[in-house]
Amino acid sequence: MKQFLLKIKPIILGALFCLTLLFPLSAQALTVEEVPNPQQLNGTWVTDMADILSQDTESQLNQMISELETNNGIEIAVVTVPETSPYPSPKAFTTKLFNHWGIGKADQDNGVLFLISTGDRRVEIETGYGIEAILPDAQVAKIIDTKITPPFKQGDFDTGTLTGTKELVVQLGGEINQTNSELNAEPSPPSSTPKINTESTSPNLRYWLENKSSLISWLVVFCVILLLSSVPIILLMAIRIDLGRKRRILVKPEGKTRTKAHPHRDRSLHCADCKKPLEQLDAIALKSKLTQPEKIAQQIGSIRFEGWRCPRCRPQLTGEGVHIFAYVSNSLDFEKCPTCQELTVTRKLETILKEPTWNQKGEQLTHKECHCCDYQEQVKEAIPCLTPPANAIFLKPNERSRVSQNLNSDFNHRPKHCTDCKYPMQLIGTDDLQSYLTPPQKVAETIGSIQLKGWQCPNCQGVHIRTYVESPRIFHNCPSCQEFTVTRTKKTVQPATTDSMGKCLIISDCQCCDYHQEQTETIPCLPTPPSRRSGDSHSSSSSYSGSYGSYSGSSDSSGSFGGGSSDGGGAGGSW
Repeated sequence: MKQFLLKIKPIILGALFCLTLLFPLSAQALTVEEVPNPQQLNGTWVTDMADILSQDTESQLNQMISELETNNGIEIAVVTVPETSPYPSPKAFTTKLFNHWGIGKADQDNGVLFLISTGDRRVEIETGYGIEAILPDAQVAKIIDTKITPPFKQGDFDTGTLTGTKELVVQLGGEINQTNSELNAEPSPPSSTPKINTESTSPNLRYWLENKSSLISWLVVFCVILLLSSVPIILLMAIRIDLGRKRRILVKPEGKTRTKAHPHRDRSLHCADCKKPLEQLDAIALKSKLTQPEKIAQQIGSIRFEGWRCPRCRPQLTGEGVHIFAYVSNSLDFEKCPTCQELTVTRKLETILKEPTWNQKGEQLTHKECHCCDYQEQVKEAIPCLTPPANAIFLKPNERSRVSQNLNSDFNHRPKHCTDCKYPMQLIGTDDLQSYLTPPQKVAETIGSIQLKGWQCPNCQGVHIRTYVESPRIFHNCPSCQEFTVTRTKKTVQPATTDSMGKCLIISDCQCCDYHQEQTETIPCLPTPPSRRSGDSHSSSSSYSGSYGSYSGSSDSSGSFGGGSSDGGGAGGSW
């Protein structure tokens, strides 16, 4: 028992040490006010409180975002935090931080906050109201799922943050400098090899560590020479394997085999009795072994015959002394004759009695004639229905559908077919479509919130109206019209200051009916500007010190975000 306790003593001590480290950290809570504002600190766009980004990554991020802000005024902030408690969710923390800093221009609300919480294993991208038209929530979610979280799952925060920010810049109309090799090059993934302290090692070991690149180069050269010297051996082994694949096929020295395949194309035929190779008959010798129907079938191309014989067993055989292989064609133009019992009948289409449609079979008159005997007849045969394309979209006639997709996407260019009769539906012209639309639909299409298309079935005469919702966050659904006919305008009632919050009036009006609604929203306080240093009218300093580290720096007096706000737009994702 004593020995057992001695063995587990290091494990217990290690566990207690880990608990002492974890519990104080979990007790710490981060507030929005404690997150350093990079614009106030040093006029940049990145705050890495979680310490997961390299200096090179931060430089590339600041360069991309600065160029975007210079070109079209859009502001992007990239923030990493260890956790977002005590806020109820990372989303609530992100929205609060966005409005606390005022990311984006005040009159345009064109800001984006890219937040990474390592403790929550969560990514949140908050968008201002002014850019939701060019960067909808669905596109944000796609960027997170395809560009950001896959590298994060591998522990590569540099790559995920760079590629995600680059995609945001492109979507927002920015241009990536293709001449900058630092932006084009993919950041190298974090090395899993532990760093070795060479200062405490012996001189010989330190020399090897410092010159290991040359040793690795010599090792690579040695491996290449070894590989080249083994090429002949590999080729011989490949030839031997290939020869081994050419296995023997044992067949009876007499008999017939009928098949649609060619079983011995890459194999040799051997006698099943004496195991000796078989000899193939020439065309004249083979013809003498075939019946008249078989000769006719080979002549019209319905069957191909081959004859094989065993030179050793042939004298002792009592029959034909050969083995006949018959390879049957896959063509439907040949049939077996009821009299000759061989594929000597050819089929020929005489006339189509009834054309097939999308939901009804057709009928044709076929002439059958045997080339060996006097058998011939004319039969009526069914023609299968026409088959819709594999990528067809089936629409129900006399119904309406609504999709949140762009009208010009590849999905909407697929052919449309009627669900009831399978007929291809025809697109209705713009003028004729107006007679099928309701007044709210006409108004919504006029203001650009939706696009409408109609397809009519030429067989059922039914019409299907399909609605494509273009910008669901810019326009809103009217409770009376049940359509996206409501537009919103924002009017500032009380401007926000650094000491007090402001108020704005959101006015919602339906462009089709008399629906009107007004609601008041709070504008968060403006960020406190950095204090100016004495004797310097162009610069200021700011610092921060807290549980998660300390930051300090200086910036221009104008080094702050533009005072934008967000109403919760954007998307998030976990890794």
